[in-house]
Amino acid sequence: MGFSAVVYPSMILAYSGQAAFLIKNPSKLSTTFYSSTPEPLFWPMFIIATLSAIVASQALISASFSIIRQSIALGCFPRVTMKHTSEKYEGQVYSPEVNYFLMITCIVITYGFKGGPQIGQAFGEQSSICLCYS
Repeated sequence: MGFSAVVYPSMILAYSGQAAFLIKNPSKLSTTFYSSTPEPLFWPMFIIATLSAIVASQALISASFSIIRQSIALGCFPRVTMKHTSEKYEGQVYSPEVNYFLMITCIVITYGFKGGPQIGQAFGEQSSICLCYS
């Protein structure tokens, strides 16, 4: 309900604003998000975007560990080292092998795209495609 009432309309407005900005400034394709942000809001937006990226990366890492752990329990994945990081809460696990795989994948993707603007542009294209099909 919250997604339908708040998140989705906010995404539509944000993408519409960025599209309008790109119509007037087609040369700023690789920096659309930050270029379309009003000057007084640049640093707060930068901080929020950075914190959001940190939260998203932690969610990806935690989800990867949990999915691998469940796959091993079902016999669908080769055994890897699973360390339980909390005696109080079940399901908080860490796998060095999965962590190294994620690190190498991030390095390969960053090197393959040759830096930040291309990764951001690829993410923007992927987000637009997802938005069109949702």
